[in-house]
Amino acid sequence: MGDAIKLIGIVIVIIGFALKFDTLATVVVAGIVTGLVGGMSIMDILSTLGSAFLTNRTATLFILTLPVIGLCERMGLRDKAVDFISGIKSATTGRLLSIWQVIRTIASAFSLRIGGHPQFIRPLINPMAQACAIAKYGEVDEKTEDEIKGMAAGTENYGNFFAQNCFMGSSGTLLIVSTLNEIFKSNNIAQEVTANQIALNSIPIAVISVIVGIGYALKNKEVEKRTTTAIFWFILAITFIAGPYIPTWITGACIIVLAILTATGLVQPAAMHIPTAKETRENADKYGYKSFIPPVVLALSAVVVATFFTDLGANNAIGISAAVGLIVAYFIFKPKFSLPFKDGIRLTDNVGTTGILPQVLAALGSLFTAAGVGAVIAAGVGAIIPEGNHFIAVAVYCIGMALFTMIMGNGFAAFAVITVGIGYPFLIAQGANPVVVGALGLTAGYCGTLMTPMAANFNIMPAALLETKSKYAIIISQLPVALIMLAIHIVLMYVLAF
Repeated sequence: MGDAIKLIGIVIVIIGFALKFDTLATVVVAGIVTGLVGGMSIMDILSTLGSAFLTNRTATLFILTLPVIGLCERMGLRDKAVDFISGIKSATTGRLLSIWQVIRTIASAFSLRIGGHPQFIRPLINPMAQACAIAKYGEVDEKTEDEIKGMAAGTENYGNFFAQNCFMGSSGTLLIVSTLNEIFKSNNIAQEVTANQIALNSIPIAVISVIVGIGYALKNKEVEKRTTTAIFWFILAITFIAGPYIPTWITGACIIVLAILTATGLVQPAAMHIPTAKETRENADKYGYKSFIPPVVLALSAVVVATFFTDLGANNAIGISAAVGLIVAYFIFKPKFSLPFKDGIRLTDNVGTTGILPQVLAALGSLFTAAGVGAVIAAGVGAIIPEGNHFIAVAVYCIGMALFTMIMGNGFAAFAVITVGIGYPFLIAQGANPVVVGALGLTAGYCGTLMTPMAANFNIMPAALLETKSKYAIIISQLPVALIMLAIHIVLMYVLAF
């Protein structure tokens, strides 16, 4: 069986997700087993888990925005969204989401920090999209409500993924440049690609993504066990507070304990402080459109801080905007001091253990990398390409990027592995334009991001944040667009690269 045994972690993830086993426990088990068959020691596995978990802890910063969002929803935000949309006869869900995707795509192309599931989708875009459907068709059923939530989250992801490389200084563009130039250097090739070349060649796929996304949007019609639950959140808090100061293997061990608690059903949300429909309607009539002000301030202040105070960084922008939005909410609504925090706890409970899934999946990706999973996949995929068949080589490269991104949950990690293993020997070395291969290769990987629960911070966490009935609602909504975009990538790369 040889190196193929290293793929057992992927099999575990697929079976676990298909059989709806506890997600957190499935991921942790897959990581441990992959590390063991890859020759890693228990201490190495725990240290890798702990280190990657800590490195990616900023993925949970969205929790800081929940108190102001929860308070505004209590004060009638959604009710007033319906009232507002009802007054616009031409407004439809598809048109609203189409406009948002255009805005999000343009912002991403210029590296403007306009967007985010907690800053824009949950408090603003989704309520207005739902209101469009309600205004036109009356009350919508749960299935339609989930579809709209999935589409709203999808427009955020399309604009973010497919347009970001149009900016010369984006991390994706720089990754493509550094990877390709390193390949040239290691193979003694006197060639170099620039960020400007990658950015220019990324524009067509950004434009196409807007067209496909809009087309898809327009066609749519519409506590028990408190002790163990407390232990879960206490251990998680310890990893955040003390994690940087303790050995990483201890954090890794904490992750295993968290997985055991969730797998055995010992972590449950508390049904508390839920506003009634009567309460939100009364507050909507009392405060009117003032309930929109804190979410707008939250979103705009995040944009301003991230754009004009770059030394603070995007992560600090989230914390600052959450504080500013909360202060404004206090000023407008004058609630009891504890109410926003109770609403924040309520929404955090709704998100539940899914909130830390992006960190755990990042840790799984690190274990896959350390165990050599990428090299095994690249070697296996490369073996099926017929010599001299450029179209098959392009298709295998693009599909390989998508599949490996689905496995890793990270297009960046997939790009280096698949481009070195497949992109260079079967495309670039056979005369393909490296700029086109690089520019379209990474975004082909993003098609996989749209289709996988492994990209939890884009697909699973937002589903929990939007309180969809199915945790895969966003993935299901994005699936047609992802498959269409992947096919377009294959055709476009074949036409432009050779």
